[in-house]
Amino acid sequence: MFKLGDTIEHETYGKGKIVDFDSQDKSSLLVEFEEEQEVFIRDIIDEEYHYEDNSRFEKRSFINVYTWDIKKFRTDYKYGQGKKVNEHYINNCHSCREMVSHKTHSRCETCEWYKCECGSCGCNYKRE
Repeated sequence: MFKLGDTIEHETYGKGKIVDFDSQDKSSLLVEFEEEQEVFIRDIIDEEYHYEDNSRFEKRSFINVYTWDIKKFRTDYKYGQGKKVNEHYINNCHSCREMVSHKTHSRCETCEWYKCECGSCGCNYKRE
């Protein structure tokens, strides 16, 4: 789904480019974001007779993120908040995070949201 050099948009950190993939965990990517972000760095040494917690906040441009927290950035569509641009609609399902589009999905008759393959729409949306 994602490849090196793709421009993506993260829910919290904004826009960035994919620079590397985690070779062990396929759901994690290294992304270079346009702006430095303050992130929590977990740095714990836990050995039999020694425990040290050096966890801290740092400003970084390169951040490991999970694929379910990002979406591919497209210039011809507007993501989020159900906005239309040039009469096109594209977003991510609030339940399974798959892409929902006006071209491939039908509207729910009750809430008028586009209905995902997993069955989710505005009827079962819960704001966090």
